Amino acid sequence: MKLQEKYVDRFTESKYKIFCGFSNTVPTVSYYKSFDFSNFSDQHWERLDRLAFEICKQSEDDDLLVFMDGDAFPITGWDWKIKDFLEEFPVVAITRKENPEMLLPDEDRGYPHPCFFATTVGFWRGNNLTWGLNPGSGAQSAGVVLHRKLKDMGVSWKSLLRSNALDIHPLYFGIYGELVYHHGAGNREVYDSIDIWSRPKLGGTVDLDLRYPLIPRFNTKLSKFVFEEIEKDDNFIRVFLGGTP
Repeated sequence: MKLQEKYVDRFTESKYKIFCGFSNTVPTVSYYKSFDFSNFSDQHWERLDRLAFEICKQSEDDDLLVFMDGDAFPITGWDWKIKDFLEEFPVVAITRKENPEMLLPDEDRGYPHPCFFATTVGFWRGNNLTWGLNPGSGAQSAGVVLHRKLKDMGVSWKSLLRSNALDIHPLYFGIYGELVYHHGAGNREVYDSIDIWSRPKLGGTVDLDLRYPLIPRFNTKLSKFVFEEIEKDDNFIRVFLGGTP
């Protein structure tokens, strides 16, 4: 979170405020000067919706509403670029097409991912948008229900796709649209759909991490190593992963 605070401060030209929902582990609030904390003991998508509700109460329709995972942050001047995109599209979001979520129906893939999602307060509020995994919807990932609603509304939105010059891992340590870095699994087990479906000879079942624990174990070591390099060198993401000065 300190790394996120550092990069947001460095690359954001507009006035902003960071709202953070947490549960279980209580952060040292005074340590994060830019954050406004709320304790929600809910599921991930419920915390996102509750934060959006609190933000919308305090904001004007033309204010930006940006969702960003705790392990995601801008790596270049981004807010003006997002505003430019929003002149043409009502939503800008990361799409992780590189992650083969094979259990999702084809029509649900390519959904806007909550690791980075930007719109205006007016669009979010005016259309009653939600990240909610509604009972009976069949959705397993935050963003799928929202994706379906955007489709029903006939809304086209701007996807930020992976733009790495170098991939250390096919999903983690990703740069999107040359604007936003997403470390991936920064607050959970370092194991995802790509780890299952990219190894078909091991058997494409979701218990692959239990049958082959070396996979998440190695991913965790790799994640820690990359994180250490990012902490040591402010240019690591842009130069080593992105291939840009």
